[in-house]
Amino acid sequence: MAARLKRAASVIAFAVALTASCGAPSAGGGAGGAGPASAIPTPMQSLSPQVAATITALRAQLGTAYPLVQLSRAYRPSEPESMLFVPRATLQVDLGAPDQNYVVIYEFTDVGTAAARGRDLATYLASGFGQTNYPPDAQFALSQFGDTLVFAWWSPQSSSAPPQARAAFELIGRFGQPIAVLK
Repeated sequence: MAARLKRAASVIAFAVALTASCGAPSAGGGAGGAGPASAIPTPMQSLSPQVAATITALRAQLGTAYPLVQLSRAYRPSEPESMLFVPRATLQVDLGAPDQNYVVIYEFTDVGTAAARGRDLATYLASGFGQTNYPPDAQFALSQFGDTLVFAWWSPQSSSAPPQARAAFELIGRFGQPIAVLK
């Protein structure tokens, strides 16, 4: 009986030590870094000044013909691991289709991190794996605006309003400093 208790105590001590050494969140959590594996990103409910400024500038770019509305529901595009826990705002160009014309604005701690993550996202989207969650004819718009990234995509064959969606997509593609996504 004493041997069993001693062995059980040893197993528990080992498990606690293993959990303590492996379970700590990685450095760089929060804006622009990886966070705990259990956290699922949700859209910002309260916009930061940087994201609000990006939205204001993007709305000016789109004009009144393409209203940009903030969503409260989650939307997650296909993205690399480095982007999984980045704070984001999800928006939609309102052309009447409930599940199309999404725009995601990612916020980073600084311009350099935004540029690096923009390159990560462009590389990921250019890879075969990065395109698996999109229609084969999907086109991507990715740009940097200060310490934010703006991402949108559209599919000519899947669009319910091709001329309007294309025009809005092209305006988004010229916003900020475009980052090329080569397929």
